[in-house]
Amino acid sequence: MTSIYAMYKTSDKLEDEGVILDYGSAGKVKVRRAGPGNERFARVFERKFRPYRKQFDRGTLEPEVANRLMYEVVAETVIIGWEGICDEQGEEIKFTVDNAVRLFTELPEWFADLFEAAKDAATFREEEIETDVKN
Repeated sequence: MTSIYAMYKTSDKLEDEGVILDYGSAGKVKVRRAGPGNERFARVFERKFRPYRKQFDRGTLEPEVANRLMYEVVAETVIIGWEGICDEQGEEIKFTVDNAVRLFTELPEWFADLFEAAKDAATFREEEIETDVKN
């Protein structure tokens, strides 16, 4: 029988220190949790969206603005760093917040994939990490 803890308990250490998202030959990105364990994420999200609160609440915030704000929040609070991330010519791109926002803008599907993994509790479970290492 599986414990409810085994299904949902995450590692505070992994949420804070980060885990590696391995994109194979396309590079690796180290991320913190984008969720309950990341207080900085919540604070920066609130600060960036505050000027747009009424638009956000009414559903009238332009998608481009909302996307840009989320790209900034994730780049500032979730991504710790990366290696092996290259441009279309194969030149390695140094991790900076600006570079991350630019890549997210150019590659919104990559942002969606990365953000989904950073929100997913399973990404930050010690048991999941151990199983992935064994495979």
